[in-house]
Amino acid sequence: MGVYPETSLKQARDKRDTARQQLADGIDPGENKKAIKQAKATNAANSFEVIAREWFECKMSEKSDSHKKRTLANLERDVFPFMGGQAISDLKAQELLKVLRKVEERGAVETAHRVLQVCGQVFRYAIATKRAENDISQALKGALKPVKGGHFGAITDPFQLGALLRAIDDYNGSVVVKTALQIAPLVFVRPGELRAMQWQQLDFEAREWLYLVTKTQVQHIVPLSEKEYMEASEAERCTTTPA
Repeated sequence: MGVYPETSLKQARDKRDTARQQLADGIDPGENKKAIKQAKATNAANSFEVIAREWFECKMSEKSDSHKKRTLANLERDVFPFMGGQAISDLKAQELLKVLRKVEERGAVETAHRVLQVCGQVFRYAIATKRAENDISQALKGALKPVKGGHFGAITDPFQLGALLRAIDDYNGSVVVKTALQIAPLVFVRPGELRAMQWQQLDFEAREWLYLVTKTQVQHIVPLSEKEYMEASEAERCTTTPA
């Protein structure tokens, strides 16, 4: 029943009465105590935080360092302190929504959506590893505030644009980076598309650059200006002419 004074006389009597009632109900008090202890240990091993960290180690190893750092920071700051210790199978959608509302309240709506997405991945991992039966994040679709899209500022003033172009020409970094910076204002494509440009995509006769857009896999045609045409032709000659 416990040792005095850690356990008071009243607490000991209450435990005795509980044990007597369990015996009357056909329950072995000793075995019941073991079962409760085992259940607590199982819940701790299957807590949301334990499974989330396991998912992170298993599924995020090939992601970029910045992505991994941001994902773990979101979990440690916004999720673990509030529901990390609970058994993942016992969590309810309302509990997760309460956590996400805290993120929204500080104005981080986009982060709230990102946290919901990550939690969904953790729940699906728990289902795959037989430690949960439901992905409660699915019940929260449409429950968060919408993310308001914005536009990146563009230089429209001719004097400011000129200053930018001069700054690019004065860049003293690597030749590859400087060349990309000089080409970018002439083609207006995403940095990733420019970085992946290949010689076989350039049609010098038609003065066009043809490639598949990464997101849509639709062919995109970029007209080459006179400056681009001359510089690309010169670059190709330099790279293909035998030494």
